[in-house]
Amino acid sequence: MNSGRIKVLWHWLSMGPYHFARMAAVAGRPEIDLTVVETTSRGDHDWKRNGAAAAFPHVTLSRERRSKQVLAETRGALEEALARHAPDVVVAAGYSEEHSRRAALQYAQTHPGARCLLWSESTAVDQRRFWLAERLKSLVVCRFDGALVAGSRHAEYLERLSMPAERICIVGGCVDNKRFFRKAEEAPQVADWNFGRTVAAPYFLYVGRFVRQKNLHTLLQAFHRYRRKWPGRAWDLVLVGSGPEESRLRGAIRDQGIQGVHFAGFRQADELPAFYANAGCFVLPSAEEPWGLVTNEAMASSLPVIVSRRCGCAPELVQEGHNGFTFDPNDIKGLARVLETVWQMPLCERERLGAESRRIIEGFSPELFAERSAAHIKKLWLAPAKSPFRATHRTLRSRLVSSFDSIPLSRMPR
Repeated sequence: MNSGRIKVLWHWLSMGPYHFARMAAVAGRPEIDLTVVETTSRGDHDWKRNGAAAAFPHVTLSRERRSKQVLAETRGALEEALARHAPDVVVAAGYSEEHSRRAALQYAQTHPGARCLLWSESTAVDQRRFWLAERLKSLVVCRFDGALVAGSRHAEYLERLSMPAERICIVGGCVDNKRFFRKAEEAPQVADWNFGRTVAAPYFLYVGRFVRQKNLHTLLQAFHRYRRKWPGRAWDLVLVGSGPEESRLRGAIRDQGIQGVHFAGFRQADELPAFYANAGCFVLPSAEEPWGLVTNEAMASSLPVIVSRRCGCAPELVQEGHNGFTFDPNDIKGLARVLETVWQMPLCERERLGAESRRIIEGFSPELFAERSAAHIKKLWLAPAKSPFRATHRTLRSRLVSSFDSIPLSRMPR
């Protein structure tokens, strides 16, 4: 350790705006000497950098778009970064990310005093699970000294994978709440958004990728039912984002005559507060969603939220009837009823739900993320090292883990 501070190397595959806010807060902890390494600055979302990297030591291994090839080409550079910085604690990007976990575990194996932690946002229900993959994952998870997770479902899943509960810390999925609240208050009116025509506020809002897992076809069908019941009075639906499902969504809208749906296109983080500020309610219909950080953004913008029960954030962020509602992502009629319930609320009631959203989300801030993370890192650093497996078990474990590590990244279950 350096002057009593714990040297931590935190690895991400690629960093978005919320990563920068979290890592800046962790770097501000007096007990942590942080270095952040990201494999590539170009992930799946094409977010623009905002200069926040200057708030902490930050190493980027590649400027190419993330791919299997980039992950393979930067594996050696990641190992070199670990050796060069010689951290006391390594935080890996996830057990399913071969690129990250292998480098972290190999470093811990060659540096017996080091601790190796896992960041995990996987839950038991965010996708189908297969017993053999679960057994293999258990063998990998048990090699980590501990874990930092977003919420209760993520902790429960790691316990199912044989990690002791006392080695897991729930730190909370978070975004820069203050920024979204401030920007939402300063947001322009709808006419400035360049939809091609004015969209009346309030409206229902979705923000995210247009991919199958987001379950947007169910949202469209539910919105269509609600809209037909209240013609001429119902709110519109604004979809912010892009992705491979967009043509199918537009086709469904055209073929079924669904009215009142507006595509706003992909927007950078600085543009999102304007959409939240003028919405009446945020909807996240995902069938598979490890957390759902757009829910945090909406709540920080003082919005009521309607969130699928399959979203990892639902147990922590949605208090039924107090700041929003949850629903079964396969129940079109049920979602339509919830849309109607929120729409029928008087403005003062929606504002009450929005204020409750803001109160709840204050418990999920970068500052609290950093405080909880630092405390758990310190606890595990000071704790005795885990007892090694008996020699008779170690050989079998190594063979099985090696087999698991050889599975291609694209086929690795979360």
